Amino acid sequence: MDERNEAVADLADAVLSVARKITVRDHAAGVDVLSPVESLVLRVVSSAPGISPSAAAARVGLTSSNMSAALRSLEARGLVRRSPDPADRRCVRLASTGLAAENLDRIRAGWAAMLAPLVGDDPARLDAALALLGALDERLAPPPEGRTGPSRPAGAESRGDALVTSQESEAAHA
Repeated sequence: MDERNEAVADLADAVLSVARKITVRDHAAGVDVLSPVESLVLRVVSSAPGISPSAAAARVGLTSSNMSAALRSLEARGLVRRSPDPADRRCVRLASTGLAAENLDRIRAGWAAMLAPLVGDDPARLDAALALLGALDERLAPPPEGRTGPSRPAGAESRGDALVTSQESEAAHA
């Protein structure tokens, strides 16, 4: 593997390591920690109130059985509620609860308290890290239904192992 790919793999390793350490500290602080799948499902349901279970499963790339298990767990904890679709009572709609919002606020405050002293006072550095991780999160999202291949932003093309925008591609060819 070349030096750049080694560095990219090191980035993935660092992200996983940091995520695990945050989870371990959450457990130590007495926070009721969700599984990674439950966290993803709750994040989607919270950001899209009224979403159907199948649409939520597609957004996070889960099978219907894994989605059902995650929803049962979240519902049992009082974090998600199911309700019939007013337009079609055979269908179910999902929403996060007030308890989910309270827990998320508490968890985020704990994360901020834990990480703020470690991040430092350089807002540009934090903004760059957020931009990079946000772009990775978006590009690694499961493709929309009916589409195959890696998810990529509009105007991006694949070149080797990198995604580049049309502008970057034009600049590289100039």
